[in-house]
Amino acid sequence: MTRLSVALPMPPDVIDVLCALPRPPAPRVIWARPEQLMVKLRPLGHVDPGLVDPLVEALQDELAGASPVTCTLGPRTCRLAGQWLAVPVTGVDELELRCSPRPSASCP
Repeated sequence: MTRLSVALPMPPDVIDVLCALPRPPAPRVIWARPEQLMVKLRPLGHVDPGLVDPLVEALQDELAGASPVTCTLGPRTCRLAGQWLAVPVTGVDELELRCSPRPSASCP
């Protein structure tokens, strides 16, 4: 099983800003590398590898023609579950909704 999320890449200038934040040594803290930074829209959990391609295809179909979004970071960082340093992001609500499951005729 592969752990997946639907996420957006960050522009290089935003990554530079985030990487400039203080990263003090702390017990049991591993700081993310720049290439690991993302805006997570929706965690998918553990997914069977055979479902990855159909999921990617469904997301591409759903997001085709989506308008560009303007995201805003902040106003401050926060610690999630004591181990994740997060920066709130606004402006992605419509994309989050488009990436969420919807009831279908095959689901009771």
